[in-house]
Amino acid sequence: MIHYTCDRCKKRIADGEELRYEVRIEMQMALDVDDDQSGDDDRDHLNDVDELLQRIDDECEELCEQFYQTRRFDLCAACYEQFARNPFSVEPQIQVGFSEN
Repeated sequence: MIHYTCDRCKKRIADGEELRYEVRIEMQMALDVDDDQSGDDDRDHLNDVDELLQRIDDECEELCEQFYQTRRFDLCAACYEQFARNPFSVEPQIQVGFSEN
């Protein structure tokens, strides 16, 4: 029999008796294109990609983890509600305003 445990609080989730949420996170490196290359419209981008692939061929597995990862977590109902409200568990910063006296 398969049993599930909440990945956040480690509580066992009773199969069929309790709601279980599956959270999937996809992480990928953001590659920003330099828009400042106004004169490089004739540039061969496929050639650039080919050169990059040739350079990283030996280190592919390590580098691939830096470019793209997926994770899957099982959450109980209480932990899911907390995650949905505040996914990064960051406490809100209290802004203090002072008068201009």
